[in-house]
Amino acid sequence: MKQQKRREPETTFEGIPQTSLMERWGKVSPLLVRALETGPRVMGLLDVFNALQRREMQLWAAFENDFPVVAAVTQLVNWPQARACEILLLAGDHREKWIEFEQVISEWAESEGCDHMQITGRAGWERVLKDHGWTRSAVQLTKGIAE
Repeated sequence: MKQQKRREPETTFEGIPQTSLMERWGKVSPLLVRALETGPRVMGLLDVFNALQRREMQLWAAFENDFPVVAAVTQLVNWPQARACEILLLAGDHREKWIEFEQVISEWAESEGCDHMQITGRAGWERVLKDHGWTRSAVQLTKGIAE
């Protein structure tokens, strides 16, 4: 009996347009919940959904056989002397998949007039991203005031 080679699942990465948000949201949102649970509670899942509907944020996802393995949310930030694409949320079980597709977001950001990408996240991201052109430019500290 001939043994068949196991095929790697095909991975696709897409920016999810606002017109497809309702169709994709149910599959992608559980990943975003994981990202929202880390760090200070500055927004919830409904806040993200509403901002995506208003086109204030952008939703990205990598799918394997139509199952999301990575999800990201970006937002364009206008500074007085620059425009940035900030990755606000990033979650998934396959970090290597996101790194592979980060170039897609960068190219889109450039087409939107961005000068650079930025991300605020856990310290471990610095180690992961340093070999991909990312450098530490600041350290963000937070302190809760009212509990």
